[in-house]
Amino acid sequence: MSFYIDINNINYPKILKNIKNPPKKLYYKGNLKLLEEKAIAVVGSRKLTEYGKYVERKFVRDLALRDIVVISGMAMRCR
Repeated sequence: MSFYIDINNINYPKILKNIKNPPKKLYYKGNLKLLEEKAIAVVGSRKLTEYGKYVERKFVRDLALRDIVVISGMAMRCR
């Protein structure tokens, strides 16, 4: 199940409000408080290749091991 917060919600990230044209809503799964931690966004193609999947797993694993929150955009996974 996913949820969302809008730009007027107290939990909406302050740093995100300061960009040009910030998103009006953020959809999320998991612990919303993690948005207050050091984080990196992973952006890629909507249709992930096998090589892309390999690279994504390596980067995400290495970042998670360093306690960096990974924010992703809902790409479709290859089967």
